[in-house]
Amino acid sequence: MNTLQAETFNFAQILQWLARALSIASVFILVLFFIGEGFNPAALRSREWVLMLFFPIGAVVGMAVAWRREDWGGAITIVSLIAFYLAHFLFSGGFPRGWAFAAFALPGFLFLAHWLLARNVER
Repeated sequence: MNTLQAETFNFAQILQWLARALSIASVFILVLFFIGEGFNPAALRSREWVLMLFFPIGAVVGMAVAWRREDWGGAITIVSLIAFYLAHFLFSGGFPRGWAFAAFALPGFLFLAHWLLARNVER
């Protein structure tokens, strides 16, 4: 293994553990939001259930899958985030404001980045 491959490998390991740590933090904070807000599923309308299916449920499922299959898990998280934004746009005529949704889905991007990087190192 040459020096460039070793540096890339070390960066890939850091990226992998950063994605895992941030996925734990994201899921933990999302759970705290639900507990703190007194989540009542009976109070949700069908549109809100559709949005919840994509975010946070789809994003959390993607992060859980990514611990075993980074390619699939990262893709599920990112597709769920995109579907959430599209559904929100269709329901309300505008996209959600702020950076929070993308920030909570960041581990999905990092899992995919690690998978791509590790795949290239192996070649």
